[in-house]
Amino acid sequence: MKTSKSFLTAAVATASFFAAPLAANAASFSKVADDNLFNALNPDLAFVAEGRIGDNGTNRTHELNFHGGDSLNESKTQDETNFVWSNGQTYDFKLDYTASTGLTKFFVDGIEKLSYNFSNAFSDIFIRTRATQQGSNINVDNIFLNGQLLSGASSTVAAGGGAWADTMDYLRITGLSEDEDFTLEGESTMNWGEIVPKNSHLAFQIKVAEVESASTPEPTLLFGLGLASAGMGLLRRRKNG
Repeated sequence: MKTSKSFLTAAVATASFFAAPLAANAASFSKVADDNLFNALNPDLAFVAEGRIGDNGTNRTHELNFHGGDSLNESKTQDETNFVWSNGQTYDFKLDYTASTGLTKFFVDGIEKLSYNFSNAFSDIFIRTRATQQGSNINVDNIFLNGQLLSGASSTVAAGGGAWADTMDYLRITGLSEDEDFTLEGESTMNWGEIVPKNSHLAFQIKVAEVESASTPEPTLLFGLGLASAGMGLLRRRKNG
């Protein structure tokens, strides 16, 4: 009985930790399992920043893009460019949004790759990973919002070859505003086997969207995620993009 009570106390404390807002801008974070649950929130996209395998730099298609800013054609890109990914290598990324102008910049590996002025309202950021090819996976972690580590929920991982819902993962950040600047930073790592995936079959997306408050669930309770290691992440030196 004592053990159960101790576990319950720890669970409540852990739940409180993850439900707490980020002090920088009163944002909180949770997990969304798959595209079905994401779409059920009825998000109104402001824009999407995407890093994908593409054709891996052979110039028939692109690897980095902004899209979603055109409500009449959400797949239309507002800016795109080529990039060559190395199998298993970790790359820094940074998304910078300036509220006064809507200017949004996307940096990868410390270099500005994309820029565009977006004007649509938003309240949430969804970081989506997707891997469909057997033997491939993608990991996005060490995620910082305005310099603050999203400890505990700071990883989104997708692995190919499994059930449909297992080929994707979402991290949701709630409580933002188009009236405030934000900087989102993190690291992405793509891995693949003998068959190299194409286009968005190995990708991460940063979906910036407006979601009605009535559609906002309580933050997911995440247990056993290693608060000590998350705390150590705060001491990690970040590279400036």
